[in-house]
Formats: sequence, structure tokens, C-alpha cells
Amino acid sequence: MYNNEGYSLIRNDDILENDFENKEDLFDKQHLSDVEMEKLRNVIKTKVAGELIIKLSNLEQTLYLAGQNMTKNTIEKIKKTLEETYHTDEYFLDEIEYILAPYWEELTDDDIALLLIKSFEIFDTEQQGFIDKKYLIQNLTTLGEMPLTMKDIKIMFSMINDSKKSLNTFNYHQFINKLCDLDNNNNKKSKKKKKKKKKKKLKVK
Repeated sequence: MYNNEGYSLIRNDDILENDFENKEDLFDKQHLSDVEMEKLRNVIKTKVAGELIIKLSNLEQTLYLAGQNMTKNTIEKIKKTLEETYHTDEYFLDEIEYILAPYWEELTDDDIALLLIKSFEIFDTEQQGFIDKKYLIQNLTTLGEMPLTMKDIKIMFSMINDSKKSLNTFNYHQFINKLCDLDNNNNKKSKKKKKKKKKKKLKVK
């Protein structure tokens, strides 16, 4: 007769080796990236004993501010899982990371650009597409839990074309287009469309 314990151990080791890639995928799905966690940290306002707290009642708004436009159904699923796991209305960010991770949507460059535009529009009260540099520096270096440094600001300003107008004002649309590489992405899309049209014409002939 064989040893049951030894046999089960060998089998478990084999499964672990063969299924390693799947386990890595699962691990990734259970954790948010540093960038995603930073987005959440920047929008969570409640703190308890120095730890960031998400209230169940504020979950949808918190996720929306972090760039996650989840459906009502998905939000309800997350809430249900949280309630069943912790039986409370308040959750430490690190505790609920693995519950949020599988539902977290990867943002496209267009999505990120839209979020950035909305952020800059807070300072652009007249919706002109540009902001006074001094006014922007004053706000971006003082507001939020992680304000920008002057080094960050200089890098940001250096990304737009120098002109007489841009000496005193910051064209955030131009900055966002360059940051998210939207011009190149749009050119790539238009080239793909042209190729498809050519293929269709060739098929018709």
C-alpha cells in the first residue's frame, strides 16, 4: 500500500508547478498596481488612526473619482462581498484591495485624458482651455495629500510648445494630448481605417 500523505504531497506539488502561471494571473487580479492604489489614496478623505478608510456609502463616488465608472450591478456585487467579509460600513483601503482588484477596469489613454481634462477644468473657471501659470502653480503645489513639487511643474510646462501666449498661461489640452500621446494614437487609428478601406476596395474589385 502507498502512503496517502506522501502521494497527496507529490500530487499537490505537481499541481502547483503545472498551474504556476495561472496562480500568477490570479495573484495579479487580487492586487491593484501602485498607480491604481495611488489614484484611490488621492480621492479618499476619511482617515482613522492614520489609515485611509472607505465607507460603504461612499464607495461608488470614491471609485468614480478614481476613474472607475462601474455599473450599479458591479458596485452592488462589491458591496455585498464587503458586507459578507467584514460586517461593517468602514473599510481600510489595504483590506479591500483584493476585493476591488478583479473589478478594476484598465483605463485607455482617452479615458485618462478625459479625467485629466475634468481635473484641469476645476481651475479653468471660464472653460478657455488654458490656465494662468501662477494660479496653477499656487494650487498644484499646495492642494491635495500629495501636492506637486516645482520640479514636477517645470516638467509639465516643458511638455507644451513655447509661444508668447504660453509664457504666462498653460494650455492643458495641448499638455494632455502630448502626455497621453493622443495625436499619435489618432494618426494610428486613421491609418488603420485607411488600410481597411483599401482592403475592402481590393475585395470588391
